[in-house]
Order: sequence, then structure tokens, then C-alpha cells
Amino acid sequence: MSELRETGASPTAIAGVAELLAEVFPKARQLDRAWLEWGYLGNPLGPSIAFDAHAGGRVVAHVAGRILSARVREGADPVGGVLVHHAATHPDYRGRGLLVQLVEAMLARAAATDAAFAVAVVNQNSVGAFVKRLGFTALRPLSVRIGLGPLPRRDPVGSPPPDFEPVRGPEWLTWRLAPPSRPYRMRSAGGRCEIWADSGLLGTPVLIGETPAAAIAEPLAAFASRSPLRAWAGLDPARRFRGTLHAELPLALRPSPLHLVFRALAPGVAPPAPDRVRFDALDFDAW
Repeated sequence: MSELRETGASPTAIAGVAELLAEVFPKARQLDRAWLEWGYLGNPLGPSIAFDAHAGGRVVAHVAGRILSARVREGADPVGGVLVHHAATHPDYRGRGLLVQLVEAMLARAAATDAAFAVAVVNQNSVGAFVKRLGFTALRPLSVRIGLGPLPRRDPVGSPPPDFEPVRGPEWLTWRLAPPSRPYRMRSAGGRCEIWADSGLLGTPVLIGETPAAAIAEPLAAFASRSPLRAWAGLDPARRFRGTLHAELPLALRPSPLHLVFRALAPGVAPPAPDRVRFDALDFDAW
């Protein structure tokens, strides 16, 4: 029998989570204690809300909610919410509903601390559980573009304002751009700063986000790449690819298609229109 409890985001608790994630995601070598302590404890908006299932003296299932800020409708002030992350169950304990119980417990705790919404980026196998059992709304799969030449810049003119858009303050950006063993690069032009990472696909760089240059308190190394390919992943109605050499990667060709799902945690909050969401890879841990 397993015991469910809020273990919090502490170095001791993270050690047990790291052991679980190493078993569940053996290829994700970056998920070590240093990475998890950075992600769970370093966020200037507050530590992650973490719940675990324990059995046999170890963590057998886990979920956490990262604190974030976002505008959830046009013209509204930012409100707090959580990003569901690092949800995992040991293979020996699957099929018992542990993850659903943990997510519900975490969301209840988040709502009690005035979180207005929850979002998650889930794979194809998890969408059904989040929608049917946890009450989330499936917004849409994240777009993944890859091709030759420069990526189109964001052009808000003629685009509807986002119904959902994370807010990235300078302190948050300083933390987010400094994960252990994951160097990012930047390219600035016209008062804007692009953030680039290695996609892991034949040396192809991926644009993970764009922000005002003035918001970057600590400059990163300059972006440079020998590959003619460029990639982008996310959702953004102001980034138009028509007429470029960047094609949408079909879902069937993606190792794990990612879907953005949303759940309101406070009265007056509603799921955003799927075509009016701005959500970059910078807003979660794809790279």
C-alpha cells in the first residue's frame, strides 16, 4: 500500500524524486539533483508544490506544480497559476490511479494558495487522463516548425491579443536562463532578444523564446550555428510562417507529440481560445 503526502520541495525530498525519475526516464540524464533543485527551489515566484506517493521506503509516484504568472484573458492583469511538471509513476505502481490522486491533491493545494489556473504540457498518452479524469481542457498540440533560413519574427500587428500569455519578469528570466548543464544562446536585434538552444536533432538550433532585450539582466553567449536548419516549438498567433521555408512537423513524425491543456482553479477564469495562446518552449522545460 502506498502513502500519499505533500513532501514539499526540499533537497531531501528532491533526492527521492531524482531516483524515481532516473528509473522512469532513463534517457533524460539532465534530471539529476542539481537540475531538480534549480527547477523546484530556484524559481523567484516560489518553490514548486510537490506531492509524492511512498511505498517500501521510496518515492513511487510524483507530481509538482511550478508557480508561474500569466494573463488569462485580453487586457487582464497577470494572475498566479501552476505548471504541472515532472509527473511520473514507477512501472510497478502504474494502473492504481496514483498520478490522478497526486495531481488532484497538488491542484487543491495550489487553489488554496490563490492559484487561478493550471496548465500542463502532456504527451499523447496522457491527454485522455488529464481531460477525462482531471477536468482539463485540451487546447491544441504545440506547433513544431523546422526548415531553412531565418525564422519569422513575431508581428503582433493584425494578430488578436493573446487570451493566455505567461508573464516573464527579469528575475524569472535570470533564473530560467541559467539551468545546470544546459547552455542557452542569445541574439539581439531591434530591442528584442531571441533565446536559442540545441534541439538535439542533427545540430539544429531551436528558438525557445523571444523577449525584450531590456528584460535580460545577465547577457548570454552570442548565438551561432553552422547548421542551415532552424526550428521553433510553441504556440504564437503573431508568428506567421506562410511564405517561409519552415514546415510543420507532422504529429506522426514526432517522438512524443506535446499538447497544451488548461484547467481553471478560480471563479471567473475560463479556458482561452486555442488560437489565441502564446506559449513558448521557454515557458516549460522542453530544452
